[in-house]
Parts: sequence; structure tokens; C-alpha cells
Amino acid sequence: MASRFAVEGNRLTIDQTRRGARIILTIAVLGLILGAVPLLVPHAPKPIHTTCSHATGACTIDYGHHDHAVPLASISGADLRAGQLVLVHGPSVVYHVCRAPVGAPMLPRLAAFFADDHAAAVAFDCDSLATGVPPAGIVAGLLGSLLLIGMIGIFVVESHVVIDRDAGTIAMRGSRWPFWRWSLERPLSEIRGVMMRRIYSGRGQSLRPVYIVFSDDSVRFAWSPAAYMLVAHLDRVAQLRAFLGLPPHADT
Repeated sequence: MASRFAVEGNRLTIDQTRRGARIILTIAVLGLILGAVPLLVPHAPKPIHTTCSHATGACTIDYGHHDHAVPLASISGADLRAGQLVLVHGPSVVYHVCRAPVGAPMLPRLAAFFADDHAAAVAFDCDSLATGVPPAGIVAGLLGSLLLIGMIGIFVVESHVVIDRDAGTIAMRGSRWPFWRWSLERPLSEIRGVMMRRIYSGRGQSLRPVYIVFSDDSVRFAWSPAAYMLVAHLDRVAQLRAFLGLPPHADT
């Protein structure tokens, strides 16, 4: 960020650029795009290994990086539901194991195993259910990233103000992320006052943007330092009012 407040004879120039904020914002947008690609691309299903054993009294599902054991006492059988192989806990409780039809050929073996308390262990491999990030996770991630970009975008405000007392004009142009642009030139005689707002920005901090107020009640942004010493900022506002021939106190 850079700002310039200069008085040269009868000409006052205010320049505010936010190169640093623009760089950070660009990096954040690129990070969002690059981060969204793997979220939106379906992942190949991972193989999992399941072993049911009366000796251990459980069906152990090995996901590769961790495993989960379901006690045999809580399983009444296996079934295919909504294209998935499930272990049935009860009338309305199931444990999802893997996708069908990969797991479908295992149903007769599992049925025989659960029906015979003396049956040997049964083991099989099938594909995992997960094929990527759930839609809710994608939406939450994108909304969080957009919120972060929006917060950074608050600081991406650039302005250029030239007050020329010899020409009797004020020229103002600038931009605010993402799409706002402005450019105007008006007579100094139409300036009614200078206004400074205080916007709370968190942790006891605040932004203090400065605006030019015209006789038709229109308000135009002049500049807003992102980091400043309050005394120095108030002194610049006082210099602006004095240069325009306005009273030293807040006009609006």
C-alpha cells in the first residue's frame, strides 16, 4: 500500500494505491481456483478389505489408513441397499461398507457366515463409498474462500484526487474491487464539505475513509488509509479542509 498527500502551490494531489493488497487478493483468487479443482474432480474409489471372524467377534473394515470394527453381536446380516453393501444392525440401523455391484457377490458368503456360529472367517475386498468431497463440504469451502477474498477486497481501493485552485476544479477518479470505477471533474464552488467516517474493522481497530460532499448532496470517496496514525490522518483532513477554504471542524 502507498499513499501520497502533496501540496504544490495552488494544487493538492492525493494518490492512494494498494499494490500489496492487490497482490494478496490475486494470490487468494488463484488459491481458490487451484484449490477448487481437486474438490470438483471425482476421486477414484479406494479398495478396502473386510474380515468377519467369530474368533474376534467382529467384522473389521480396513480402509488402509485406519480400520473400524463392528461387533458381530450387533449384526443381524448383510444386504444391498441403494447400490451399497451394508451390515444390518437392526430394522432401521445399517453400517455402510462398500459400493455394489463389487460387494454383491459376497452376499451369499456373508449370509452363510452370519447363519453359522461355527463358520470360518470370511474376508473380501471391495471399493470404498467415498469418491470425493461431499457437496456440502465443497459449498462450505467455497463460501469460506469467497468470504476471505471479500474481506481482502475491502482494502483494494485506489484513488487519485487533484484539487486545482487556479483552474477552480476538483478531479477524482478511482476503483474499488471488484467492479466499481469512478471518474469526475467538478467546480470547486460545488464542494460543500469534507466528511470522515469511522468503520469498525475488528479488535478495536477502525477504518477512517474521507469523502468530499458536494452541494447536490452527492458524496465521493477521496482516500482511506489502511494503516495510519490518527493524529497524522486528522492533520491531513484538516489540511484538505483548509486548502478548500472550509471550516476546520467536521462539516457533516
